[in-house]
This record gives sequence, C-alpha cells and structure tokens, in this order.
Amino acid sequence: MMTIAVLLSACEVVPWAAKVDGATITQSQLNTYVSDVVHNSKYLCELSLSSGGKLNPKGPSGGSYTSTFVDTELSELIIAKLVSNEVKLRRLTINNTDISLARTDLVASLGAQTPQCPYSGSEVFSSFPISYQISQIKYLAQEEELAANLGGISIGHKAIAAYYSSHTQQFTDSCIKIIEVGSKAQADGTRATIEGGVSFSTMASKVSLDQTTAAQGGVVGCVAPGPPPFSPLQQAVMALPVGQISQPIAFQSNWIIFKVYKRYLEPEGTVTTQIRQDLIGGQAAAFNTLIKQLAFKSHIVVNSMYGEWKGLNAVSGPITSPPPPPARFMLPTDVTTTPFP
Repeated sequence: MMTIAVLLSACEVVPWAAKVDGATITQSQLNTYVSDVVHNSKYLCELSLSSGGKLNPKGPSGGSYTSTFVDTELSELIIAKLVSNEVKLRRLTINNTDISLARTDLVASLGAQTPQCPYSGSEVFSSFPISYQISQIKYLAQEEELAANLGGISIGHKAIAAYYSSHTQQFTDSCIKIIEVGSKAQADGTRATIEGGVSFSTMASKVSLDQTTAAQGGVVGCVAPGPPPFSPLQQAVMALPVGQISQPIAFQSNWIIFKVYKRYLEPEGTVTTQIRQDLIGGQAAAFNTLIKQLAFKSHIVVNSMYGEWKGLNAVSGPITSPPPPPARFMLPTDVTTTPFP
C-alpha cells in the first residue's frame, strides 16, 4: 500500500497553463510572471503611457487582471518557448557576452523618462525581481541570436566595432541653433543681418517663431542623424561646416536657417544597442515569419481552464487572479519580436 501511494504521488501532475512541443508552462510560472509585472509600478506607468492607457493590467475589481493583459503575458511565455526550442534545434549557443549585451539592450529599451513616468531604464528594470530579470535577459539573448542566425550575421563585439568604424557619420552629433521665420525673404534678411555682425542668438530671440528655441537663443541641442536614408534637412545639417550659417530651407509652412556650433562623434560604448538593433533590424521580417511558422506547426496546447489555442487568432475572456478562473489565452495576431511585456 505504501509503495502504491508513493508511486501515485510521484505521478502527480503539476498544474499547467500551456504546453509547447511537450515543454510545460505551469500555472505557477504564469501567475508569477504576471505578478512580477503587476508589482512593478514604474513599468506599469511606462506600459500605460506607451499603450495610451489601453493595456491596463488591473481589472474592474480588486485582485483581478484584464484578459488583454494576461493574454499578452501567456503569449510571450509561449513565444519564448518557441524561440528556446528553435535555438536548441539550430544548436546555437548563448555565451556570457551575449547575456551581457542583451541586458544592455533590454535596459536601453525601457525608461520613458517623461514627466508622467520620470524613470530611467535601469530604474525600471531593477524594480523587477531578480528571477524575472534573468529570464528576460535570457529570452532576449536567444531572440537576438536567432535573428542573427537567420541573417547569417554576427552581433558580437567585433561586429559592433566594425559597424561603428564604417558608419561614423551616423553617430556624429551636430549641435545646432535655428531661426524659424514666415517667408524666404525674411530668412534671407535675417541671414544677412547675422552675416553683418549681429549674433545668431540675438536674432533667434528677436524673430524666431519657434518660441521654445527662441528663448534659448535658437539652441536645439545636439542630435545624430541615425541610420540612413537621411532627410534633406539631415543632409543639410551634416554638410554644413561648424560655425557657418545655412541657406534658407523650407520647413513645413515656414522657413529656417541654422548654425552648427559644435560637432562630435559619440563613443562606441554609448551606441552599442543602436548598432545591434541596426544589425538585427534587417532580419525582422524573417524573424516574424519564422515565429508565425513555428506557432502554426508546433504542438501547442492550452489548459482548458484558460481556453484553447487557435494559432494566431486571439480569443480572450475575463480573468480573475490569483488563482485565475476560466479564461482564454491566445497569441495576438501581430506577433511581437521581443518576449518582454
């Protein structure tokens, strides 16, 4: 009798939320995942801001979560399993450098730093539990490695250094002042006055229609053009030597003249994430296609207490947690490329 009891205990099934090709996402994992997000007020502020208030995790009553929010969380766990399985199938390895770079990328993707949500990426990320941080870094590292593999490219330190050295123009900041006026004739006249000896800042304060920069003597700040293609205005800024005044340029319904007062190259370490995103960005379509293919061909089952799996068609319902009662969790039609909520 004791032997039978032990065997029965050993065979007891852990409550599961979904299964992806035999790999289990337990109900405990899902609840913890949701809880980790919900209890990070800094991230919730950013989430509400970025979604225009549409993705609010809190339900109509205390202790409940909206179905849309939990749909997203379970979907991301499912996508993470798909990616992890594909990484193993392709025998891709994730080393410490990949983990370190993925962490940098992840932190850089956070932090709205607005009056409503005045938090940096580091502040937002460090407010998650350590276990959640580790899982998100791992997921992102796997996604980035898989995307790089699809394109046959490298995204390590050597590739970053090579890209940086061959794209210095993209990372060269031009610090500019502008004056915005209503007509080309006025722009020509303003330019002539400055060439005659009146300072750019003085004229900006007197005549510029842009009140924000006019109050600062025309100062816009320092900006890099980013990746090509460059707009006509960006091209004009990059071509203008430091200290000179531009010819009048049509700008929306007005005209502007500008002056570059300083130019400098951003250090490689400050643009690492941008470079990696530029390298991986070219593989976005291939990556999304692969995820959709995996979602359809993989054997994915959702516990009936949550709903049913129908490929990429979302089906959802009300959710109360913890523990969650019957609900439906589906992968959204517009599959995201990063399993970070």
